Amino acid sequence: MTTPSLLKLRVDMKSASPTPENVFSGLLLDRNAEQRDDAAWIAAQLADPRARFVLLGAEGHALAQRDVDALRVILADERSALLPTATPSYLGADDAGPFFSLSAESRDAARIAAELGGDFIDLRSAGTRLQAFEAGLFAYARALSHWQSRTRFCSVCGAPVVVVTAGHRARCTNPDCAIEHFPRVDPAMIVIVSYGDACLLGRQATWPEKRFSRSPASSSPANRSRTPCAAKCSRKRACASATARTTPRSRGRSRPR
Repeated sequence: MTTPSLLKLRVDMKSASPTPENVFSGLLLDRNAEQRDDAAWIAAQLADPRARFVLLGAEGHALAQRDVDALRVILADERSALLPTATPSYLGADDAGPFFSLSAESRDAARIAAELGGDFIDLRSAGTRLQAFEAGLFAYARALSHWQSRTRFCSVCGAPVVVVTAGHRARCTNPDCAIEHFPRVDPAMIVIVSYGDACLLGRQATWPEKRFSRSPASSSPANRSRTPCAAKCSRKRACASATARTTPRSRGRSRPR
């Protein structure tokens, strides 16, 4: 659980410069959504010698280079040797070629990291270590993999599902149902709670020293943006009461879980 602490940050909230762009939103990638159902086209992308693969471990961590703050993507020839039977999910393409994601069990992930001289990093660390493009690529792959790992059975009839559309859709295997499932997107906000020249930040005991976070607030459908913010703050021990007031800088965002 995140423990709140009230930090005195001597910042003029009105004159402060605009918040920098979210590092995870800097992914400029052609996702080619209209091609995902074309098996021949996906096969051609997989056969492209320029193809690169983002490797995720069992906990959703991504393989990164050990001595450089960058992802350690797996190249096409490396993939055929290291994980020949793993099913990739298509992410998209840039000018240098296509990107896919691969998920590996703990034992395989540790073996590959040792062979390639890399280490696995979590998504929060990626926000401070990786460039915006790679951080966004990791977040995209992580969201898709997380949804796939938790969408094993149909929520309507309980039959197993099969992942189709190059990883972006799950179809019920019951022919009498055959409903399709899509990755979930939950409405959420990242908010900052201010009081004069102080703001409320939280941290977990397991985090590195001097790492703090603003408060996330999940919203229900058709809810006002200020309601989840006030509810979140009222549950913090450092807040005796909370009255939310939205400002022009407060924007609702959607994030995959």
